[in-house]
Amino acid sequence: MKSKFNARFAIFLAAILLVISTLVSCSTARETVEVPTAPSPTEEILETRVKFQSGEQYLIVEFLDDDLVHFELSSFGTSSDTSNPIYTTPMVLKKNYAGPTSLERLGAGAFETPDLRIEVDEGSLCVTATDIAREPDLVLSQFCPWHLEEEFKGMTFTPENFTNAYGLGQKFLTAGSPDGDWVGQARYPGEFGNVMEDFNNGKAGNTQFPILYFAGDGTDSYALFVDNQYMQFWSLQYDPWKVVMYGEKIRFYVMTGPDLQDLRSDYMELVGHPLVPPKKMFGMWVSEYGFDNWGELEDKLRTLRANRFPIDGFVLD
Repeated sequence: MKSKFNARFAIFLAAILLVISTLVSCSTARETVEVPTAPSPTEEILETRVKFQSGEQYLIVEFLDDDLVHFELSSFGTSSDTSNPIYTTPMVLKKNYAGPTSLERLGAGAFETPDLRIEVDEGSLCVTATDIAREPDLVLSQFCPWHLEEEFKGMTFTPENFTNAYGLGQKFLTAGSPDGDWVGQARYPGEFGNVMEDFNNGKAGNTQFPILYFAGDGTDSYALFVDNQYMQFWSLQYDPWKVVMYGEKIRFYVMTGPDLQDLRSDYMELVGHPLVPPKKMFGMWVSEYGFDNWGELEDKLRTLRANRFPIDGFVLD
């Protein structure tokens, strides 16, 4: 009799434990289930790339790193999707970014990495970028498409609180002044792009590198790189600022960092470091505006060596 009671009690106890285990399991499962936020009807999402469509125009946002975002704007090629990375010109070297350490959707058109918040107006396709690694958050700019349907197209971007802008390659502004600040200025290329042009009774290079560094109070800063090989016109004279160019698509990068030095490092990582020439390139070179013949050059070489000048090379203009 006692044996039967013990057996029944054991079965009853096992049943209770099974019920408790099932309830705990269900409760835990409910706690760990994540309900994904439904994408906006105008969004197409794949991993770290998001596409927004507004009529015939579209915007693709590609999150490459915590502090680096790549964009493509166009009113052509509406079949473009997020299955492939955004195209880059030969100016860009690094294409194997692993993506941000985390990417959070805040709502329709809004995303955050640990360093950047990107908010897209799904009607206008304007993009507001904010550096959230600073305290308080620092709004960088609002980038908006400009005449995307035209052959000559571009984008506007707001100054916000940035008071200085440096970069865009080689271009002298004022004779006798080393100030290269583009705020309040317009940057024009040559007739077909890069060119040697008249400046201060001589010739100077007008060579465009489409990277612009913005500076504000203290270390407030960010950089804008426009990956377009056509000649570009930049205007930082009026609010909003503007850059215009040829080409079907406008592709650009926004990068953030703690200071301008970090931004410079990030840019060099993106486009690659120049090769260091051999040591003799840093030595003494002789240039003349046209040697008459090889005999003249060889005679100069002979006399320089005879007088123990450390000659390393000649430049033939």
